[in-house]
Amino acid sequence: MTNAGWYHAEGDAPGTQRYWDGETWQGEPVAANVPVGSPSPPGASQVPGAPAFMPPQYPQHARGQVEKLSPFQYWKKCWTSSFADFEGRARRAEYGWFFLMNAVVGFILFLPSIIALVMMSDSEDPPALFFAGFGLVVLFMLVSFLPSLAVAVRRWHDVGQSGWFVLFRFIPVVGWLVHLFELLADSKEQPNQWGSSPKYG
Repeated sequence: MTNAGWYHAEGDAPGTQRYWDGETWQGEPVAANVPVGSPSPPGASQVPGAPAFMPPQYPQHARGQVEKLSPFQYWKKCWTSSFADFEGRARRAEYGWFFLMNAVVGFILFLPSIIALVMMSDSEDPPALFFAGFGLVVLFMLVSFLPSLAVAVRRWHDVGQSGWFVLFRFIPVVGWLVHLFELLADSKEQPNQWGSSPKYG
């Protein structure tokens, strides 16, 4: 962020802004619900050289910056930089490709168990290969729980709702409907307290 102006500073309370002089934050956070053209809100006059108060701007994603990644890049993002990121927003593509590719990985890990079942006769106990494949799938599900929860929270942010709605996923039957909504709901075009739209900029 290089342009001077009023922005929401990371770590400040939601719905507030602070003046950015191009290098550092100045003054104290002020309320962001001031009509365009109004004088600077209380506290803003204490910032040397600060212009009139501007409407909300969200520097997490500069307006016009659209996130376009490949399926693998979305999947990698969820496993690396956004592994436990419960802030920001996630578009449908990020959410959908993450779960689809996780399903593919889970199937590949379960292949040893499938092969073991095919080769096993009716009188035999399940071989060690079956338990190995099953164990790998369980381990993968445990490891992927946190990034799966994080991307779901960011998906709710992207449609303009609180991430706490993700808890409905743990309700039987209702959880599948919630998951379907997360897969199909389009991004809200306008910026919100979690940043601007990664789809529309």
